[in-house]
Amino acid sequence: MKGSLLYRAMSICFTKKPFMKYFFKLLCSLFTIFSCNLKNEATSYTKKDLKKISWIEGNWKGMDGQSPFYEVYKFINDSTIEITSYDWNGIDSTNSSTSLVSWKNDRYYLGDSLNYVVNEITDSVISMNPNYKANNSINWKAKNSNAWTAILKSKNGEKVYNMERINHFKTKF
Repeated sequence: MKGSLLYRAMSICFTKKPFMKYFFKLLCSLFTIFSCNLKNEATSYTKKDLKKISWIEGNWKGMDGQSPFYEVYKFINDSTIEITSYDWNGIDSTNSSTSLVSWKNDRYYLGDSLNYVVNEITDSVISMNPNYKANNSINWKAKNSNAWTAILKSKNGEKVYNMERINHFKTKF
């Protein structure tokens, strides 16, 4: 079609103006180079790699300023971690909510709406980027068998939560 952008671009190529021929060739070359260098969306991990962060399984306490918060991380199967957040009054738990890290479409995601996509899993780190209705990245980093940090980064800054293993569900006899 004569009015199309493609037709206009091609007609420039075949004009007698050498500058335009070379400019179009340069433009095509740059487009090809940049197209080849686009980030590959393939993951650097496999479905089996979730077990690398088995250190995260257990009961944890974190602090948000002066306010404690509590979470339980439990492997439901080899490709799903259930995260239960709850309030603790010293005797009983209340106000619980649950989310999952789960495998879908050849990647791990956090959240019911696939809010975060996992981009890295190592023996000591799992990193996630916003995917849907989220605007911060999340990194969970192991310190030792009884502590890890959750680092949330956004355009507004960084928030670090130090998590420590707890066991307040011990049976008392």
